[in-house]
Order: sequence, then C-alpha cells, then structure tokens
Amino acid sequence: LICPMTGPVCAGKLEEKWEEVDRKLVRLERLQLQAMSSTRHASSISPDDLSLVESALKIWWSSKGLDALSETASAVLEDTAEYTWNQNKHEAKHKEGYMKIFAEGLQLPPHLVWSARVDEPGILKTCLGTGGANLPFNIGCKTDALVVVRNAAVNIEGAVAATVELKKRAVKQSILQAKATWVCASLNSHLPVISAVTDIHNVFAAFYTEGQREDSSGSTICIQHMFPALDDLLAFMRNALSAAAIPKDVLKYCPDSSGHEKLVLADELPNPKRIRLPVPVQRHSSLWQNALRVMAEHAARGSDVACLDDLKAFEDQDFRLLICSRTSTILCIHNTGGGVPSKHTKQASTLSRQQLQNAPS
Repeated sequence: LICPMTGPVCAGKLEEKWEEVDRKLVRLERLQLQAMSSTRHASSISPDDLSLVESALKIWWSSKGLDALSETASAVLEDTAEYTWNQNKHEAKHKEGYMKIFAEGLQLPPHLVWSARVDEPGILKTCLGTGGANLPFNIGCKTDALVVVRNAAVNIEGAVAATVELKKRAVKQSILQAKATWVCASLNSHLPVISAVTDIHNVFAAFYTEGQREDSSGSTICIQHMFPALDDLLAFMRNALSAAAIPKDVLKYCPDSSGHEKLVLADELPNPKRIRLPVPVQRHSSLWQNALRVMAEHAARGSDVACLDDLKAFEDQDFRLLICSRTSTILCIHNTGGGVPSKHTKQASTLSRQQLQNAPS
C-alpha cells in the first residue's frame, strides 16, 4: 500500500495498489455479509458454536443437582445419538400426551398462556451478528412450547416467560439445544426467562440466571438445574410461573406515580430469583476498520513502514488514512475516541514516508 512516491511510475504503482486494496475490500465485505447471514439452529448447534455465543455474552454455566441424578440419566446425557419424533399418529399422540402432562402440572395463572405460534420459523431468531454479542452468525430455534404474558403490550417474542422442550429421549445435544433456546428467548424477551427440557422419564432440567458474577472473569453465572424426577421439575416451574412470581400487570401500560402511562417491566423475578440476561456492551469495528486492520497486519510483515502495528488498535480509536497521488503525501487523521480529539491530535497532519518510519507510537 505504501511505497516511495516520486514520479509518474510510482504514482501508477500506487494506483495499482489501491485497485488491489479495493478488490480486497469488496471481497471482505462479501465474506462478512455471507457470514452474518448464516444461522446456527439450536437443535443442531455445535459445542464450539455455543461456546462462541457464551464467550460473547460472557456466560459461565454452573450446574445444580448433578449429585441427585440417576445412573440412567447420567448415561443418557452422554449419549450423542439423536432421537426425533416420527410423524406417525402414534408418536404424535405420544408427544401430545407429554405436553398434556406438563401443562396440567404447571397450572398457569390466568395472565399467562401457552403460545400457539411456537412452530413459526424464526419466532425466537436472534441476530447476534449485529447485536451486542458481535458474533458472525445468528442463532434461531423452534421450541415445543412457549409460556407468554396474555395481552402483553409487546410482541410475542418480548412477552416470553418460559420455554419448554419435550424430547422423545433427552441426550447430550438436548442440553446444548436447551441452552441455545434459553439464550434466544432471553435476548428477545422483556422478562427473565426460564427454560425447561425433559423426556418425562429420565432427564429433567431447567435453565436461568440469578445474575451473580464469576469472580475471575466477571461473567454472568447461569444455572443448569437438574432434577431427580418430573414432579420436582414441575413444582419448580410451577413456582416460577405462579401469580406470586410474575405480576399480572407485567408488560402492560399502567399509570406511574406522576400519572403517565408506563410499560411495567420486571427485570427480576422470584421463586427462584432470576434476572434478565445481561448483554455486555461491546464496541463494534466497522468494515472499514476491519479491512484496515487486515491490511496493516499484512503490511507489517514487510519493511516499508515501521509503525503500522499501531493501526491494529481500532477498538478504542478512530483512524483515517487518505492518500493523495498528485502530491505523493499521506494524510493521517486520528481521533482518540469519545468524539473529542486530544490536544496533540486536534489537527490532521500530513506525513511523509520518512516521517511515518520515524514516528513514535
């Protein structure tokens, strides 16, 4: 990108270099858009992809109740096979029977209802590629049942209180799916979400967060709560979704102390204590910044300019390099972030190649 700039020959070389950079920028943009358009589905999400999600959201899982698991439950949770429901009448009725058991066991209060829209594609799709998580892919899921607030003043995704996943046989992938579903629902809903997965016979698990932080990393501790029997899971979920735990006026517009209509939110709910999943605020690098970082790393391997390593630090600073082929100069505009340039960088500076080589960090 940067070469001795004297005479028309070098000006021509500079133009060729710039065309090469332009082609690479187009390719980078195409690759980035392609990556951002891809979706990882909760039902088939890999451990590596889920780890990326957890890392971006600063999630750290803590397990409860593992010591109470039966040998059968411990064995099936290490099973890597998949057991899907067949679309025949027998298994369809079997699954309906599972749902009936679960629904009757929960005994929802009148202001909470089972959603009929759980089979819609993308109902819990979460765009992590452009959100606070800053991941290069989305995650999405369909779940067997959603518990939502009746007549909420927000869309159905924003009114989710709980998700339920029913399995023919719960295996290791079932836990990954349930975690991904909980993340999707939590990032969409205005309520603290609790998720459950069960096969009615062996595995009974719930997922939520109390909001505590892990000491060393500051990550949000999220709980994978395992239960020894279905009745224990149902009792746990029944308390979490009771009228005492979720107020009937939540997610509705009610007058506040000054008489103004205000949406009633519940950032924390009891039985068990749970909060909305915090999303870490991350500074995003633009496509231009990403491209310059790639070019800087490539150019730093050469010997033209000694201080190109400084161009990698784009997260906290904004840079613009303008190359003028007519005057053979490089204009470096540097703003130190926060919108207010520091005292020594208020004005753009015109730097020669020699000055760039000798410039201090």
